[in-house]
Amino acid sequence: MPYEGHALLRLPETAYIVPSKPNPWRAGLPEGAKFTGHQLFWLKRAGIDPEKADSIKVYSPATTREYWWPPKTKGPVFEMDCPVIRRAPDFVYVVTPSGMEKKVNLDGTIPQPPQFKRSRFKFGSR
Repeated sequence: MPYEGHALLRLPETAYIVPSKPNPWRAGLPEGAKFTGHQLFWLKRAGIDPEKADSIKVYSPATTREYWWPPKTKGPVFEMDCPVIRRAPDFVYVVTPSGMEKKVNLDGTIPQPPQFKRSRFKFGSR
């Protein structure tokens, strides 16, 4: 499991979305349901039976805006089922809880964007 020792959380029934900063990994998940309404809509639009759809467990770390945890402890992680669109040797395309198509790693973790080192000062140019 990629997040060993972290508390695993289920998506809440009601998700509060900030329009200026939407998170594709958050949406309301009804009690007892496997997929969100956005995922079900995407599957029906694609002609895929939700009961027979292949899925993968995806792990998304909680942010401090969503959840509180004591300092110097491992933060909680949301664990969710996402329908698989396509598999590749290095990654899997899934339907996120908000209904978007995204790429995840084979172990279910979300790829982090590359970090670029930016120098505060540019040497040698004027």
